[in-house]
Amino acid sequence: MRVWVDLTNSPHALFFAPIARAIAARGDEVLVTARHFAYTVELAEKLFDAPLAIGSGARQSLAGKVGSLGARVRELLPVIRQFSPDVAVAHGSYDQPITARLLGIPQLTMVDYEYHPGTHLLFRLATRLLLPEAFSRDLVNSHGGRGKTWRYHGLKEEVYLTGFRPSEAERADLGIADRQGPVVTLRPPAVGAMYHRQENPLWPTLIKHLQQQTDVLTFVLPRHPSHVPQVKELCEAPNVHVLEHTVDGPALVWWSDALISAGGTMNREAVALGTPVWSMFSGRLGSVDRALIADGRLRRLTSASDVSGLVFTRRERPEFPAFPNDVLGQVLRAIDRTALTGRRGHRPGGAR
Repeated sequence: MRVWVDLTNSPHALFFAPIARAIAARGDEVLVTARHFAYTVELAEKLFDAPLAIGSGARQSLAGKVGSLGARVRELLPVIRQFSPDVAVAHGSYDQPITARLLGIPQLTMVDYEYHPGTHLLFRLATRLLLPEAFSRDLVNSHGGRGKTWRYHGLKEEVYLTGFRPSEAERADLGIADRQGPVVTLRPPAVGAMYHRQENPLWPTLIKHLQQQTDVLTFVLPRHPSHVPQVKELCEAPNVHVLEHTVDGPALVWWSDALISAGGTMNREAVALGTPVWSMFSGRLGSVDRALIADGRLRRLTSASDVSGLVFTRRERPEFPAFPNDVLGQVLRAIDRTALTGRRGHRPGGAR
């Protein structure tokens, strides 16, 4: 079987690396394509054998995003037609479902945030959907997912955290091997994301608060290389360090005493690894995060008083957590079941 994996954002590289390894280990062939966006290509080149970098990141305007999508689909078509996959799989990629639909390839889409303006397009374009249990059945059905949706139990981040083990070498690489005081990691808002258009007024308030905590070392991890100058301009205190290169995200989360993020992936990594975590996401809260908040595993910052009340201390690290959900196995089974859809009908690229 031939499997096409498409990566359109940095977290997808970590997520799909163990999936691609498992597929290759059973003798199947994997093609990985990566979009030039944030650190996606850089991470793909570290984690996969011979990934193909195709297409550039979208501009912030809606027209720019649509134009970039169309251009990338045109670049993907001849490459994917030649590879002739039996199945395609991606997490939140718009480019892959369109390309797969044009070529008659069965396609599996995963998403873990349901309020992106284009979610209904993803759901309608996909052959099959693999979604978190927390997603509302009514929302899935109204967005075009009726009759083609499977659910998975657990967090998608468990796919790659199952194989992660922290080491003192990673701690040394971060320069905190001998540190006695607390370490906090910040992940800024997703500037330019369609689901996070609001300016986040808590961001500068939080930076100011942490700069005043002189016993706290703060790492700030920008989402995109182009954001580094803007973030550095805001973070002037010597106890706040802006990371200008890719780092091992799970290791950074594990060795931090707290994480505060305006996004989702690192928050869920922290939840899975047992690191205290606060969300400062100012968009509409997704069902996965709502469930984690209800369970007390994720906290939310919504006001300046929330920020001013933050006090950080060194945490005791428990034994490394076990992940009994086998999310990797759930994903692999969904890929195989989606491939069977194509075998009953059109064989993309002709029979081999």
